[in-house]
Amino acid sequence: MLVALLSVGCGRFSVQTNASNVLAGQTSALLVKEYAPTEIAQYDASVLGYVEASDCQQRASDTKPNRRSVVNKLKIQTQKMGGNGLVVMACAESVEAMCNRYLACRAEAYLVPER
Repeated sequence: MLVALLSVGCGRFSVQTNASNVLAGQTSALLVKEYAPTEIAQYDASVLGYVEASDCQQRASDTKPNRRSVVNKLKIQTQKMGGNGLVVMACAESVEAMCNRYLACRAEAYLVPER
């Protein structure tokens, strides 16, 4: 989510955003490819570990959690671990105390050699 804060004072105007953080996350997600379990087996890939991510719809008027946004979070975590591939093992939707809908996914992060 992009957040912007505006401050207006006596003849002074400034804008602060988290745009660089949002763009950095989107760039990280682009560097990681999602593979199927059978597909990753064709590579001499190294397992880096498990990653987990989730999304919560707090109010009925909020956007529903979706797999794409949760997988993007997984990709960002994978890239931070030094990986460039991931295999989503499972995703589950549920109702949590603070969420109308809650989607959580778990994946394995990989370092896949270039071909």
